[in-house]
Amino acid sequence: MGKFAVRFWLLLIAIGAMAAYGSPAQQVAARTFCSRLRQTTFVGSIEAVRVPRLGGEGTYRLHVGSRDGAAIVGTVEWILPPGSSVAAKRHDLYVPAGSGAVESVVVAVDRAGDYQIVALVRVANARPGSPADVFVRYLRVRADGSYDSATPFPFDPAYAQPYATAVIVKHQAGIGADETAFSGTLTYHDDNTGFQEPVREARVRLEEAVPDVVAGQQITRAVVIAEQFTTADGRFALSPVPATTDAGERRVYRVRALLDSDALSLQPESGGAYERNTDWADAEAGVSLDLELRWERQDASHMVGHVYNSVLDARDFLLGEVGFTRDKIPVYFPSSVGGTFYTARSRASGALRDEWIEIAFDHGNERTAMLHEYGHAVMTPMYGNRYDNIPFGLWDRPHQLHTISDEEFAISEGWAEFIAAAVDDDALNVTSFTNVDFPNIESNVWYTGTIQSIGRNTIGEKVEGSVASVLWDITDGPQSNDLSVGSDDDGIENDFQRLWTIFTDATPYTVLTVRDEWLRQGYPSRDELMAIFDTHSMSPLDPSPDVNRDGVVDIADLVVVAQSFGEEGPFGGFSPDVDGNGVVDIIDLVTVARDFGKAIPLAPAAGATDAVRTIVADAGGLYSLPVGDATGVSFAVWPPDSVTIGSRGSVWAFAENGRVVAAAVGAGSSLPPRLRLDVTASRSQDVALRGVETVGRDGTRRAYGDFVLARYGTALPSVTALRPNYPNPFNPDTWIPFDLAEAATVVVTVHDSAGAAVRTWNLGMLEAGTYADRDRAQYWNGRTESGEAAASGPYYVELRAGDRVAVRRMLLVK
Repeated sequence: MGKFAVRFWLLLIAIGAMAAYGSPAQQVAARTFCSRLRQTTFVGSIEAVRVPRLGGEGTYRLHVGSRDGAAIVGTVEWILPPGSSVAAKRHDLYVPAGSGAVESVVVAVDRAGDYQIVALVRVANARPGSPADVFVRYLRVRADGSYDSATPFPFDPAYAQPYATAVIVKHQAGIGADETAFSGTLTYHDDNTGFQEPVREARVRLEEAVPDVVAGQQITRAVVIAEQFTTADGRFALSPVPATTDAGERRVYRVRALLDSDALSLQPESGGAYERNTDWADAEAGVSLDLELRWERQDASHMVGHVYNSVLDARDFLLGEVGFTRDKIPVYFPSSVGGTFYTARSRASGALRDEWIEIAFDHGNERTAMLHEYGHAVMTPMYGNRYDNIPFGLWDRPHQLHTISDEEFAISEGWAEFIAAAVDDDALNVTSFTNVDFPNIESNVWYTGTIQSIGRNTIGEKVEGSVASVLWDITDGPQSNDLSVGSDDDGIENDFQRLWTIFTDATPYTVLTVRDEWLRQGYPSRDELMAIFDTHSMSPLDPSPDVNRDGVVDIADLVVVAQSFGEEGPFGGFSPDVDGNGVVDIIDLVTVARDFGKAIPLAPAAGATDAVRTIVADAGGLYSLPVGDATGVSFAVWPPDSVTIGSRGSVWAFAENGRVVAAAVGAGSSLPPRLRLDVTASRSQDVALRGVETVGRDGTRRAYGDFVLARYGTALPSVTALRPNYPNPFNPDTWIPFDLAEAATVVVTVHDSAGAAVRTWNLGMLEAGTYADRDRAQYWNGRTESGEAAASGPYYVELRAGDRVAVRRMLLVK
């Protein structure tokens, strides 16, 4: 997964930081989880030496080397437009040490369309079915010229499917004399296996062309007569239908297969599910027609079946393990921005507004990419389908399995990495693309901050690879495919159910909560669980006289301390060092004896949070933390020392051991329901409140989780103004930025050269601020209100903000 260039990361990060329109009370936001960068075997690119024109030939050249500079034997396989004479077979490619290999191909194009020039490069001894390293150039061929690009061209529906659907018709007898039956298969070409593979659970419809009259005009409607889904082997068999009408006329039918199910709709950028259709044809009485609908190898979208099947496999895994299935989700392939990611967007209330998955073209053969992103999409309903509940974290840069980030980001990415391995019960499908010596997901060195050499990090809960490894160790077994073939190298086997229960009930924001909840619930294999966390360098439990964390200080705890008397730390698992001074001594024994018989909860009980986790400033630029009816509150702050609570009235506040603490002083007193925060951080960065916890009047502790103070203190523009759109000229989309010096009701309208309104956005009441970045500016996709593509030519965009009006000219060039 995730080998695209850093410029795509920067674009996706901009998407991820999106804060859409609205006043502080109405503000909505979006966040993107990008696929991690993965280690590739080969580096290189494809160069356009001579771009082919329609009906002619051109030349492309592949430059490729090994990533580590060593000599390597590989294979290369080209995917070229129809008309090219080069053999589409895999052949050897030798890359010398310290240099690269060069291979040229001749490309011929016999019809206008949008194409990809693709080279699939693998090491010679790659695991069967391993995804290749993909190198691609994009080619647009029209009657008036040809164009080459390193990035995808804007989607053009007129040339979306330049290849005819392959339909093989077989006549079979045995049905009614006046009936016709339709059956067949739906397949795609798989770059990994080299064969046509079945597409399962695709929606297959039999449609009849029915004449009708609308407004006095004769039209033909497509009426769905029957519908079913393809089987595991891609087959469908529709019930026989009448071949003639009551008047004896031939009926006209077609078969239509769509990549659409209850789990997902696989779509090109333009929307609408991918489909393969037969032509309309007269029914043949007494005949059964067997059809083969195919995505051919040279079809630009030939790997759609691989994407579709992979997401369905992830759905089926969770359905089989825990009876879970999430709502239908749109999946876009190929992504128009060249990335692979999951995006969630919020409503003003903090609830989930919408979500989607995008898969890059060069990740279409990487099953792990689809499983990973679906793992992110699964976490959202686990956390209540609330945008504010998703553990996003603060990391906003490219990441790998060994990236040292923060606990929230690590648990989100670690969960997705884990799901990608769990679906196939294969830890090697995440990390081992070339050989079995490369560390797999259960490796215990990810936390160090390196891959195979040793780094200096010791905090495993901040590293997604270590989080994924912990979750994997809990759920794998002897049958799992990892480096310990035929055995399980940890003490827990196949416990996905308990892990799932912890995630859905406790909605953890750090993997340490998984450990704490396991112990709190009294699940079995407690010692084995602690060993797993120790192996991956997770922070130990805080010292406690309840050494074994069973909720009571008893003889078992005293024995553990007594048996370890005189030993020096560090201690793994359940530490007998009760006071945490590094040695088991008389103080530890006395402490256990003093508390003997006491009930000691492992951690504060998790309470349902009804507070939004993203806090925006009020009109005066001030932040307040909702704490409900509480007498005390405590939380950690990032960046450190950037938030304080002023001692006001009956509120006494201080900072101790890295945490900010406030308490109401006096009998019967309470904290204000919304506690005023004094923020001293940089005026352009977010501030995080970690582990917010309150204490009520009856002593009940409540865990609220984490909050983010969004973009503290952003400077407000002094003048309301409409900025120049970008890009300009544009084709087909552009962004329309503007400034608001004060809150106002905003309407943005695009007019054509005659002054007619083409597109209007009523944005409602917006807060004062700068709406300039792509995450805040008004986006126009170059289409009218009715969804039609706007014609080339000049347009005028008008901004109405309260009583202020501004107009600018822009140019659409196709």
